[in-house]
Amino acid sequence: MKTPARTAWLVAIMLLTCSSKPARAGGADRDDAPLGPVDFRYAPPWWQSAICLPDDPDKTLVGKDGELLFDFGRGGVRNFGICLRPGVVSGARWIRQATASPRAPIVQTWLDAAGVEVVTEAFVAIPPAAAAVASRIERVDGQQRFAGWAKPARPCAAEFTGADVSFGGKPIELRLSVPAGAARTLVFGLCEGWHKEPGRRPLELRAEGATSRIVDPVKDFGPNQPGLYRLKASDANRDGHIEIAVASPPSAEDHNAVLNMLWVFEGDPPADLDILAGHLAVKSRADAFFAGVVPPQRRVVVLATLRNTTATEASRQPALVVESIDPVGTGRAIEVGSSTRVRASEPATLAPGGPGKGKTIVLPALTLAPGAARQVAWTIDRNCPNPPEALAVAQAVRARDAARAWWEHADLPFGTIQVPDPGIQGMLESCVRNIWQAREIKKGLPAFHVGPTVYRGLWVVDGSFLLESAAILGRGADARAGVEYLLSHQKPDGSFELLPHFWKENGIVLWAATRHAVLTQDKGWLRGHWPQIKKTVQAIRTLRDRASKDPGALEYGLLPPGEVDGGISNATKPEYSNTCWCLAGLKAAVAAAHWLGEEADASAWQAELDDFLAVYRKAATRDARKDSHGNTYVPTMMGDIDHHVPQRGQWAFCHMVYPGEVFPVADPLVTSQLAMLRATKVEGLIYDTGWMHAGIWSYFASFYGHAVLREGHGREAAHILYDFARHAAPLRDWREEQKPVGKGSDEVGDMPHNWASAEFIRLCAHLLELDRGDELHLLEGFPREWAGPGMTTRLDGVLTPFGPLQFSVSMLADGKTALLKLSELKGRRPAKIVVHLGGLTGKEQTMDLPTDGDVEQTITR
Repeated sequence: MKTPARTAWLVAIMLLTCSSKPARAGGADRDDAPLGPVDFRYAPPWWQSAICLPDDPDKTLVGKDGELLFDFGRGGVRNFGICLRPGVVSGARWIRQATASPRAPIVQTWLDAAGVEVVTEAFVAIPPAAAAVASRIERVDGQQRFAGWAKPARPCAAEFTGADVSFGGKPIELRLSVPAGAARTLVFGLCEGWHKEPGRRPLELRAEGATSRIVDPVKDFGPNQPGLYRLKASDANRDGHIEIAVASPPSAEDHNAVLNMLWVFEGDPPADLDILAGHLAVKSRADAFFAGVVPPQRRVVVLATLRNTTATEASRQPALVVESIDPVGTGRAIEVGSSTRVRASEPATLAPGGPGKGKTIVLPALTLAPGAARQVAWTIDRNCPNPPEALAVAQAVRARDAARAWWEHADLPFGTIQVPDPGIQGMLESCVRNIWQAREIKKGLPAFHVGPTVYRGLWVVDGSFLLESAAILGRGADARAGVEYLLSHQKPDGSFELLPHFWKENGIVLWAATRHAVLTQDKGWLRGHWPQIKKTVQAIRTLRDRASKDPGALEYGLLPPGEVDGGISNATKPEYSNTCWCLAGLKAAVAAAHWLGEEADASAWQAELDDFLAVYRKAATRDARKDSHGNTYVPTMMGDIDHHVPQRGQWAFCHMVYPGEVFPVADPLVTSQLAMLRATKVEGLIYDTGWMHAGIWSYFASFYGHAVLREGHGREAAHILYDFARHAAPLRDWREEQKPVGKGSDEVGDMPHNWASAEFIRLCAHLLELDRGDELHLLEGFPREWAGPGMTTRLDGVLTPFGPLQFSVSMLADGKTALLKLSELKGRRPAKIVVHLGGLTGKEQTMDLPTDGDVEQTITR
């Protein structure tokens, strides 16, 4: 580094120490208030939830009105290609919605049809063998294909109208199965349907054993003109696969990669004109063909129960409104698009669906005596060329019961964290299910995805916390594939930059890799990746050198201007978010070096960290401002450039507090910054900090909650957990961002958003166990509401840096005595095990436990 070590402690303390005075209810002043129920009072106006199987490539969702949603990214209702809405011909009023249980995604929707109660239950039937369809070509990154992407200006293969897309600079990655060492000719089909000018979206075509090629379809063929490019590839490493990618080169203005189709030929390919035309003879000659992922066969069922709640006879006609695609057919088999067949337990006919509602599949009217009930069943077969017979009502009931039993006993870590509040326990179990439903199998390994639609893939930041949550739940082996995937994106200079100018990825990967190693207690794995860790630390040093050329620059000695995210789009102005995470990553690397006994690295990196942090403190002192309540804070943008509201983009600062642990507890900078955030609370959560103006970023709750927990405010962190839960939909999942209740229906991001699911798991676990450096702290955020007579809280194999944790606290029937049990930790021994007694006794006291052997301890109020 060119910047000499320096210290600014005294100046920082003088400027940043202030009296914090939260200005709104919902902060520290609520610590004595009861937590209240998980009642979804702040749910978004509209929601959707997954009902697909774990690891399922066919991501079926259900919306708030009970509608089935298929084929995201193909236009139509909320960008779903198919929407099937069950109800009755006369229409019905929505009442409520729930799942059969937190574990079982059988979505139940209650409607009122003028005195006739209509209850629909939508679920995916459990197939005899839930195996994915094998394909010679597999897309191994996130899956996004958009219909109607291009409008080819001349006759060509129909697949040119659609396109697989990868957003944010990430490549589309494919894997072709071939005999070991085999060679193949790849023919990429591209038709640019978005840009009209050359140079906007050049693409880099890559393949194992081939020389990469940068192409520009608009320049070469014209807008909306299909064209072909060829690469001769081979299985160079003889592993039976050829790795293929379509990437965005640095010169691109639009960094979203696209691919319409790909042919693979063992010998010489046919003529271009024949390939472009899409003749069946060409496809039959191809060794493999790709135009989107081949989904598995699935059967979705809707069981509808109509009950007459009036005192007179009533007649209602069950119906299924079809939106986006016109259905074709009659009787018991109606086709909706090319891959979906709808049949019912009664003969069906097609009728107009009303203005803007496509068509309606109608069943015969049901006449119901007062108090009587009747049922009908809809069977929706997906991707089944020759589906079996449609289900009769009795068969549908048995399929529903079988699905619920399967989910209740699925091999998922539902019981790793057990708490006595059924509302929080239900949220935990639903979070586990949602994470595994969004997950997929790539290259034979589990790949954790952020969501099933917009964020169907793994991002460095989101993914790192998803992977940590999986490890916390005892599934470290499953998480490892994701960590390896992150590490595989390291550039030759040691840096990570999956998103342009996202320098923080270097710090995040340092933390994610070392955190994974300590949670799984696998020094050997980390030692095998130590050269990568060292190169990433060097990459941060290099970035600091780049920022140390102009002593007059705001970023001098820190990092070059970079992308912020979380509410601020910026790549050219100096900001703090990348510095925050690189400081946290260096801190993690230093701790890992000590753990491995790499003391030379630890010493050198500690000196780098000390200097980096001193420069940060000096800059933070320079840029400190006061909010309207008198709280001193450091804006995300250096020099308060662009004058954002104080809380905007503060996510990385919260992460620097925890899990980064860059600052000592009660550091004045942290105290004042959290006071600023606390003063913004609306509906119990931090307000207007994300992308949505005047909105609530749901899982920022955990970022802030972890920060206040680490600062010793366990009760406030518990309130945050409950308010976080209350912003979920009744199906127990979250939208990324939403407006406060009554302030609009805007929404941002995916749903279910599984970074939110991961954060709920993390925050709940850490209320009960929190590693503070070399110490393990228990029950620091334990709510007194969980200490009622007969209540038990249990951690059953939660992974910690000290090994798997088997721990429970049980209240006896007298409500005054607690029995605490701790099994001996089988990993690295903590320096101390500290139990916080506030939630048990009402007194803010602590008690140390032995660090070896099993422990049973009685605590009396």
